[in-house]
Amino acid sequence: MSSTVEFFVEAIAKDRAGQPVYVGFVVTGGPICVGDKFVSMYEIPRTLKDIQLGRRRTSPENVRDISICVDAIDAYRRRVQALADGVTGALYLTGEDVGLVGVRTYLLTSG
Repeated sequence: MSSTVEFFVEAIAKDRAGQPVYVGFVVTGGPICVGDKFVSMYEIPRTLKDIQLGRRRTSPENVRDISICVDAIDAYRRRVQALADGVTGALYLTGEDVGLVGVRTYLLTSG
């Protein structure tokens, strides 16, 4: 039985070969694995002050359906097959909707 995984994109960078990588961490439902597919993306407006004051997350905004696949994962400067909850890593993503992913975006798999 698979669960829904939520991944937060903290930054978008380039690897040594110039390929885009999406740096972030699994928020809930992990691990995220090579071959998993993201089917939805959204933003949740939240500031550092919100976190410091323990304010609850607001409802998602800019929700849209997407089709993006996890082709590879880097963590701790090496390729891995899965990324556990709370561990920061870089995802290599493919799919027609990859260009829609921005910084501070949440990506969601289907459960």
